[in-house]
Amino acid sequence: MFFSRQIQQFIAVARAGSFSLAANDIAITPSALSHGIHELEQRLGKKLILRKKTGTFLTSYGKALYNDIAPLYDKSINIFNRTKGDTPRTVICVDAFLNPTLPKKLAILIEKFGNRIEIKSSKASLPLENTLDEYCDVILDVTYGLNEKIPSSVYKMALPPEKIVIVASDKVISKYKDPFQMLKMENIFLRDAVLQHNVFQKIKNNLHEHCIKGQFIALPDVYDVIGALTLDMGIALITENAVNHPAFNEKDLISLDMPKEFQFILNRGIYFKKERYDELIDIVTCIHNN
Repeated sequence: MFFSRQIQQFIAVARAGSFSLAANDIAITPSALSHGIHELEQRLGKKLILRKKTGTFLTSYGKALYNDIAPLYDKSINIFNRTKGDTPRTVICVDAFLNPTLPKKLAILIEKFGNRIEIKSSKASLPLENTLDEYCDVILDVTYGLNEKIPSSVYKMALPPEKIVIVASDKVISKYKDPFQMLKMENIFLRDAVLQHNVFQKIKNNLHEHCIKGQFIALPDVYDVIGALTLDMGIALITENAVNHPAFNEKDLISLDMPKEFQFILNRGIYFKKERYDELIDIVTCIHNN
């Protein structure tokens, strides 16, 4: 690879917002990751990352370094991925929101296109056009609200929208007269990748504007979230179709609509560059139609 091990580790932490998640993403131990970041800080003579109880944050120098180097890093990864094999791969990024139809779509894609495709998690923190230029070829992602601004160079193929619902145990639900009080009083559990997504940050801000300022707790995996719900520790906010995921079907959990003040509708879509329409339309159509 074109960048040092420490730079790769720094970028992983900056994007994951967590040492444990970043370590998992790049397949090393958290202690080895901490050591690598410390080495980089020693080399540069600057503090790059702060670890607090509320999360992991970049210092002002860390932000400046990330903004300078991340686009170059992504471009090098893209070049490397395109040249490492005889056949160029189409890289497809997938958002963090649980989608029970996704495994079927991916299975059909892999069966039809084989090693011509590569699946990655999306970089929701990057602008859409930059992501398509530097990181991947096709994005499956969600937006929130009606004022979505799509760059003129990007083509969107819409997927069915989904609303956000509350999921909880019967014991937790029975404690409240209405969902509004439940939102105000209960801990809200989410996968860390979902909580970091810019769409959920907008939802969270909307809740805060209506005095819903409960504790949002990020957990690594959907099964960790389900475990917290089955122990009656709080509630989760998920898309309505995600309730049909086997992980939720196996447990005695109940879904109910959000209060009328919070009808959050997520607009799913497939995004790719217009200039590559002829090249990518077969893959995109396969995703859209299955």
